[in-house]
Amino acid sequence: MEPRATLDDIDPASVQRFLKDARKAGRLPDGSEELPLTELLDKLHLLDGGKLTRAALVLFGRNPERFCASLSVKLGRFGGTEADLRFQEVLEGNLVETLPAILQQLDRKFFVKAVRFDGIHRIEEPPYPKAALREIFLNALVHRRYNSTTVLVRVFDDRLTVWNEGPLPDSITPEALFEIHPSVLRNRLIAEACFKAGYIDSWGLGIKKITEACRIAGLPIPTIESSFDGVQVTLTPPVTASVGRLIEIIGLEEHSPNALREGLGLTDRKSFRQLYIDPALALELIELTIPDKPKSRLQKYRLTEKGRTYFDAAIKS
Repeated sequence: MEPRATLDDIDPASVQRFLKDARKAGRLPDGSEELPLTELLDKLHLLDGGKLTRAALVLFGRNPERFCASLSVKLGRFGGTEADLRFQEVLEGNLVETLPAILQQLDRKFFVKAVRFDGIHRIEEPPYPKAALREIFLNALVHRRYNSTTVLVRVFDDRLTVWNEGPLPDSITPEALFEIHPSVLRNRLIAEACFKAGYIDSWGLGIKKITEACRIAGLPIPTIESSFDGVQVTLTPPVTASVGRLIEIIGLEEHSPNALREGLGLTDRKSFRQLYIDPALALELIELTIPDKPKSRLQKYRLTEKGRTYFDAAIKS
């Protein structure tokens, strides 16, 4: 219960968004949209003795940061290392409004999108499937500790990581999340409201949804690990057909640029650089044999450890 809060601290627009989503999900009784706000909150178990709970403010609060230590989500765009921060955004607000705001910010500002053309139409494709991102951020927002620190989202050229504080239950390991497991709730009232809105299920299927969305999009299976008293999920973008072919040709040997172009059947140096070499370098799948002299006539390319892992997996498949 939050004794300082009143109904004026609830954002009507957030409540209406929730009701719209709940109607679409079909998980609220008929007539719920016509209920007075106090009755609706009571039915959602978000009132305690007539006072707003903190869960109500987390879900629908007008300025929920007044009542909870941290509701922010920090987005950072990085270069090659975690020390190379290019720019950042901090999002604050209630859960109902924050989820779409995260996805919009990533799409508009943080992602480098692949471009293809359908006739005269230019089509930009984000590096990660929206369904997987939505499920990851829902898990982070629903299961985070709301009296502690911010959710951290790091976007690199070759990966995206999402970390939120709050360890996994003792009975569940990161590996077990990929199997059938019970849904263990840290924030029961928040989770129950999100279930009614259709944001989450109650069967512990979130990770399976993420994995399936990645599989359909051609992404590797995400990694999940315990990290600094929290949980971190990492997504890596798909390897394009061009880069995959480059890796196959390099194999376990070292090759000069001319030999690689010949192996790929290419004559245009610019296309070779833009479609093959640059993306593979950005994903840290290949490396220079003489990194201190990138224009050396003796320069060659070889697979990194990450590239060899991909090569080995491709051979097995």
